[in-house]
Amino acid sequence: MTGDDELDRWGLRIAEWAAPGETSLAAETARDYAAGGTARGELFRTGGLAPGGFGGGITTVLPELLDALAYAADAVKAALGSQQFANAVSAAALLVSLRARRDGAAESAAADEPPEEIVRAALRMCERLRARGVDAATAEELVARLTSRLLAAEDRADAAAFLDALVANEPPEPAVRRSRGPLTPVRRLTGAALGLLRRRTASGADPVPTREESNGA
Repeated sequence: MTGDDELDRWGLRIAEWAAPGETSLAAETARDYAAGGTARGELFRTGGLAPGGFGGGITTVLPELLDALAYAADAVKAALGSQQFANAVSAAALLVSLRARRDGAAESAAADEPPEEIVRAALRMCERLRARGVDAATAEELVARLTSRLLAAEDRADAAAFLDALVANEPPEPAVRRSRGPLTPVRRLTGAALGLLRRRTASGADPVPTREESNGA
């Protein structure tokens, strides 16, 4: 079983790959998410701040990334298994595939087109990030970078155990409520800038139907 040390290590790696501005709290964030319950819920409360900002706190995206990994854990583990004897997947190629799927374009026939298992896992992660209020373009960039680095890791079995640990105490909710507004980047994210600041969104049950929807049912 993956212990706290492994949660710490993988939490830090996830932050270094996709949210480098949040490495100082990465280990604690990974433990809190894996703990579930109140500890996990606190990660998604609006108004939560992380240290380091001037004239106010800074917002985070690492909890959303961990939640997306947990939500897509089975699909990500299948992708890890499919890559045991294959070359690493290019983040750029995966990003092109994700954008093409969103635009409704036909699947690319390029030689570097990622395997379907990988695209499926990435799409599921994007779905979760968008449900938490992350805009589509940002979600795709974050997921492409994170997925490519995860698949390039030499210790893929350990990565799979980390995913199991994220959901062992409490699986992620089947659905989340969208934020009041889209979580948009301050500026275009590229390379290491994928860890730039984001607005934390609230978790919760599916939205309550409006009176008109209820009466019209």
